[in-house]
Amino acid sequence: MAASVWTPYSNPQAAMNPVIPRHLSHTSVLTLVAFLACDPASSSAATRTFKDTSGRSIEAEVVSVSGDAVTLRRSDGRVFLHPLAIFAPEDQAYIKNGGREVKRTDASAPVPGKVEKKEKEDAPPAVVEPKSASASGQPYLLEPRIRIGKSDRLSKIEKFDDRALRLSVGVDITNRHPTRELHGGKGTLIIMGRSVLQLREYAVLGREEFPVDVPVKTPFRFEGKDIASEYDDKGGTSRFGYTYSGYVFVLQDAEGRIILAAASPGGNARFAEKVLTLQPKTYVDRDFEPLKGRPATTIRLR
Repeated sequence: MAASVWTPYSNPQAAMNPVIPRHLSHTSVLTLVAFLACDPASSSAATRTFKDTSGRSIEAEVVSVSGDAVTLRRSDGRVFLHPLAIFAPEDQAYIKNGGREVKRTDASAPVPGKVEKKEKEDAPPAVVEPKSASASGQPYLLEPRIRIGKSDRLSKIEKFDDRALRLSVGVDITNRHPTRELHGGKGTLIIMGRSVLQLREYAVLGREEFPVDVPVKTPFRFEGKDIASEYDDKGGTSRFGYTYSGYVFVLQDAEGRIILAAASPGGNARFAEKVLTLQPKTYVDRDFEPLKGRPATTIRLR
């Protein structure tokens, strides 16, 4: 891998040492750029070093491609979604060619008797710098950090082995772009819980919507309301409720377009559009589709 390691619009150390969210701890930085839906039907298993327009690199494989978006899986298994426009031209050609290196066509092959210029043969691959902030289609360089504080202890309201779950939520966003800002945006944070009875059933424990403005060199910070609920995962036939399973964060611009989606391992950023339709106390499967029939248990929010 190149000396400058790239985790999309994050710092090199975060790419080499990703932190997995754990109970009783804050979540790590999950950095994603503009989100577009992906097509799981097209995939490739070839690992390759990709470069963005600033020369930073990431070792990953192509998972799927749809329109102007690509999904990459890093060597540690984490999946990121990116617009094709942020990659160097040769990487864009590789992705559009189905994850295969692009061969020279007959039109570009050397003509017998014609001597090509040596400097062009030895020149490194072209790296296109981002356009000015006023140019359309320029990606945002926004780095979100989702903070989930978790307390999970025996309930003081109910006796026996009922559990009291309390979550504190917050969002920090850093702008890594030297000139482009986000104004009039909207953030949506969905907190998910998993049924203690049916592991394929999920429920929305909480939802936060808030306006987002991220100027250059001025971090954005949001503090949400605490979420409290009760559950029992060890009571035999008396089990009920939902444990915390993860979050999905979606960021939209002033026109309502999704420009960023981030999720914990218990969430899934691919379903950002579906996430935007969910409200607290709604029940879905792991593909964020509404449950058919009654849920195995009910949410007990306090």
